Amino acid sequence: MTDQRADSGAPDRVKTPIADEEFYRPVFSPWHGYGEFKDIYAEAKPHTLVSADRCHALYSLAVQAAGLTGQWYECGVYQGGTAMLLARVLRVH
Repeated sequence: MTDQRADSGAPDRVKTPIADEEFYRPVFSPWHGYGEFKDIYAEAKPHTLVSADRCHALYSLAVQAAGLTGQWYECGVYQGGTAMLLARVLRVH
């Protein structure tokens, strides 16, 4: 069985710049300070033990849930960092 991809005759591709390339390490890593999250995390960081990637997951879910009706509860608060993050998302969205 031969690999047909080896000689496909396709021209060499020119590398085009990626917008916000510094956030691709080696894959997209928005918790390194991308967009609105940067300021929200900077405020919450001194008050939480939760890592930046997990705070970004919480932030992303909070942004999606911000349009829903109902109440939010934060349980297991250490120094209020993630509660602060959620409150900031609710204020902005």
